[in-house]
Amino acid sequence: MPNPKASLSPMPLSGLLSFPLTPFDTHLELDLDVFSDHLEAQIAAGPGAVFVACGTGEFGSLSLDELSQLAARAVEVAAGRLPVWRRGAGGGAAGARARVRTGGA
Repeated sequence: MPNPKASLSPMPLSGLLSFPLTPFDTHLELDLDVFSDHLEAQIAAGPGAVFVACGTGEFGSLSLDELSQLAARAVEVAAGRLPVWRRGAGGGAAGARARVRTGGA
């Protein structure tokens, strides 16, 4: 279970920030391989942090499972090279309550 205090610690940000799009395959399932390649290209450009499923509009359209998959893949790809923010905003009250119960996406 994530440490709730860890998410409350301020983290300094500098430079440009990355907000990768979430790719889907022809069956409208997450395409995590394309996401990994896309994220790797963005990391190579030198952003200060990456924000997964936050500011590109899809946050409210993804299930908690999909959000978790994206977050896990982003942390894996980033491999500690930069901060990964993975708790976007939006999605309505039901989604917010579910994220609180599960410790977030």
